[in-house]
Amino acid sequence: MKAIVDRLDFDSYKSLLRGLTRFGDREQGTQRNVDAAEDVFGGILRVEVKAWLPAGCSLIGQLASYRGLDQIMLDMIDRPEWVHKAMGFLCDATEKLLLQAEAEGSLTLNNRSDYNGSGGQGWTDELPQKDFAGRVRLKDLWGMAEAQEIAQVSPAMHEEFVLQYQRRLLRHFGLNCY
Repeated sequence: MKAIVDRLDFDSYKSLLRGLTRFGDREQGTQRNVDAAEDVFGGILRVEVKAWLPAGCSLIGQLASYRGLDQIMLDMIDRPEWVHKAMGFLCDATEKLLLQAEAEGSLTLNNRSDYNGSGGQGWTDELPQKDFAGRVRLKDLWGMAEAQEIAQVSPAMHEEFVLQYQRRLLRHFGLNCY
């Protein structure tokens, strides 16, 4: 994907980013993968379907891949309104994706030997929530965000340009890794 080199180019990517907020029909492909795994491992290992959320709550890394990190650093000073517009859009799209996954029943628990954060595992007895009845909700899951890309900015800039958007997403989860 080409970098967004002009502040106006972001509008041209809206339709592409909107496409990322639809899961589409994945059941057939998932079942093919399960069948193939059972053909190979059947009788040796139990095959389980685990949902992996393709939406990270970090956002700034996604924006950096579209625009370039050096340019985002300049934008925070020269074009702060553009950065807010871009982060707001990415946050809205990601939140829509997360809520859609929850509504479709596409989530699975991630509180055991599941990859979590930036390399840990999700072992905890604090999830799922006490009112868990079998259908996984976002509040029954670990969430994760990071902002390694902007480690060199001030705490105030971290809050203004990244953390306020991440909080909006992370509030949906039962526990979070940052």
